[in-house]
Amino acid sequence: MSAPRPLARRTAWAVSAALLVGPLASCSGFLGTEAGAGTTAASSSATSTSASATGATETASSPSPSSTDRPEPTDVATDPPRGGSDPGSSDLYVVVSYAGLEPAGSAVEVAGFVPGLVEDGGRCVLVLGRAGQDDVSVEGDAVADVQTTSCGLLSVPVGQLSPGTRTARLDYRSDDSSASSDDVEVVVP
Repeated sequence: MSAPRPLARRTAWAVSAALLVGPLASCSGFLGTEAGAGTTAASSSATSTSASATGATETASSPSPSSTDRPEPTDVATDPPRGGSDPGSSDLYVVVSYAGLEPAGSAVEVAGFVPGLVEDGGRCVLVLGRAGQDDVSVEGDAVADVQTTSCGLLSVPVGQLSPGTRTARLDYRSDDSSASSDDVEVVVP
């Protein structure tokens, strides 16, 4: 009774190999012409046990693409966030996530956060500048998030600003940290 079991396994392997390799052999350039012909022969004679065993052996030794050919990633999830979590780090910066007019057009709004820094007690300052004019600024409390410190949404009424293009900058200050964003342009109507 034990003799049919290895024969059944070989047949199952051969059928599986024929089903897997058959579609791959039809792909242009995946397997060479000779290997493709051998695979086609193996898949057409999958019911024959002797041809199936030969086809399964050939299939097992056929080359296949490998994931080891890919380069290793340089930035992975276990790396510390950019800017580090050291509050006194000079690598801290502020990201402006939104800068524009509020929907009714009555105020300039700017929002942002400090990535990689999680602390309460800081303040965010929105500074709107324009050449030849005094800066206009407004402050708000910063709030610690899971991975950042958020400045929230700060706004300046359009009535306090002359029309034209202004630069908006977010500054973050606490007892232990300080950071600034790059300038972004905002057009005041």
